[in-house]
Amino acid sequence: MCIHKQDKVQREFNFAIVDEVDSILIDEARTPLIISGPGDKSTDLYQKANRLALQLKPFTVIDLDSKEDQDQFDGDYIIDEKAKNATLTQRGVKKAEA
Repeated sequence: MCIHKQDKVQREFNFAIVDEVDSILIDEARTPLIISGPGDKSTDLYQKANRLALQLKPFTVIDLDSKEDQDQFDGDYIIDEKAKNATLTQRGVKKAEA
């Protein structure tokens, strides 16, 4: 407190920008941050599916008519670019089951 205006002194402001302050103040106060841990299931099935997918031969069409006979296509799966999906043919199903 000062009596005269010329005696008044104000210090410089100190500041900081803290990102994710809620994580620091609330979450970390109760539980530690766990980003990842060991997987619960084996990834063997994913590796088998990847090996199968690499062996399949694609057949690309612009617009697939659902009434068409899929056995006429020379491929294990059909890529329908218009619908943006892929469908296994009977030949592809047989390879997957083998």
